[in-house]
Amino acid sequence: MHVKKTRGAFGAALWGASMLKPWKQDREFLCDLKNIEDNEDFCLWWLGQSGVLIVWRGSRLLIDPYLSDFLTRTYEGTGTPHERLTERVIDPSKLVALTW
Repeated sequence: MHVKKTRGAFGAALWGASMLKPWKQDREFLCDLKNIEDNEDFCLWWLGQSGVLIVWRGSRLLIDPYLSDFLTRTYEGTGTPHERLTERVIDPSKLVALTW
């Protein structure tokens, strides 16, 4: 079994920056995902925060995704602001055909 390296927010951003920038985002991420649809390899993407997308043998499994900025907007200007670790990798409405 071949394991594809993670492709999410492990990009060129440096620790200490306000937010990590994904290596591939939005359209570029979707193109990468589409390119492996017929592949039998085990593929894994880190989607930032605790989110992971696993693709294997035609199935897509999304684990603990945090793909919106809901908490950031909700707690903005309060004494307990929520700060994301990474920029959003993909608009949740664009991530379709999930198995689980």
